[in-house]
Amino acid sequence: MLRNTLVNGVANVSSAVVTAILTPFLLHRLGAEQYGLWLLALGLTFSSGYLALADIGLPEAAVKFIAEARASGRTYEIPQIASTTVGLFTITAVVVGGAIAALAPALASLFHVAPNSAGVARQLFALMGLEVVMELPGMGLRAVIEGAQEYLWLREGILQITSEKETLESNPTLQSSIKLRNPYVDALSYFQISLLKEWRASGRTRDDLKRAVLLSINGVANGMRNTG
Repeated sequence: MLRNTLVNGVANVSSAVVTAILTPFLLHRLGAEQYGLWLLALGLTFSSGYLALADIGLPEAAVKFIAEARASGRTYEIPQIASTTVGLFTITAVVVGGAIAALAPALASLFHVAPNSAGVARQLFALMGLEVVMELPGMGLRAVIEGAQEYLWLREGILQITSEKETLESNPTLQSSIKLRNPYVDALSYFQISLLKEWRASGRTRDDLKRAVLLSINGVANGMRNTG
């Protein structure tokens, strides 16, 4: 965990140093007007622009769900979470990136770009649209990798604190209980979801389905040894 933190810190500092060095160089080479167009175009990206506000928390959600799936032993869910995450990002990338590229002339007009720079502005906006198409699927894949790493970091930290080789090593009774109950509780949980769908589809009028839902709730609570 410490190693990854240091690597991220070095990467952020390096990025800041490179930006500080390149900014006056680009400003001198491009000129104030062209450099302003470059910054305006960067504002249309996900990595360093306003479009970062439109990720609606998908990367964080993917990290959370994958980490939880690994922690609870439901590794069979990870491919589905991963494919859904990357798929959503890919669709978003094609739609948003295509829209930016297609609207490049309109964007140049909207931002009142000078006529002598309008052609360059249109090319920049089109390139930023292509950058979005290339970047977003990678963000989805990175969220999947971070989800897998987060579980490993947390597990490693707990084992270091407890000085154990595996979780709950000092409580073998609870450890064995969790290993035995998880497959049955998972099956009951999926069965409960199916029953709830049927009960709601029936207009919540079928008493037999209602009783089955309540029994599944009791089963999960007994398996988890609590009603939380």
